[in-house]
Amino acid sequence: MSAYSRISGVSGASRMTNLPEVSRMKLQIVANDIYKARTAVTEVLQKHKMSLRNTMSSSEMMSVMRKSGMHMDIVNLKSMLRELGFNWNGPSCSFYDLFQRVKTYIYG
Repeated sequence: MSAYSRISGVSGASRMTNLPEVSRMKLQIVANDIYKARTAVTEVLQKHKMSLRNTMSSSEMMSVMRKSGMHMDIVNLKSMLRELGFNWNGPSCSFYDLFQRVKTYIYG
């Protein structure tokens, strides 16, 4: 059982074949929310003995974000991953990579 499965109790992944279009403004808001929550996400990962560099799926990321107090729709997260050039189905990226690309997305 993976570390993710132990902390979340979820073993399946969210699979979507088509993502709806999300406006640029909404993606900017999502990016800001993710970047602001980076400290809380890091604390949750450390609490569960996980690394920022562990590659996770969007469902795993969503679970960690919820545990850190950040509530976001899975469609918005997957759209953000797609916008940043990550795989949005299956293993996507690490939180470290996500935070770096979100910072670049926001600040250029």
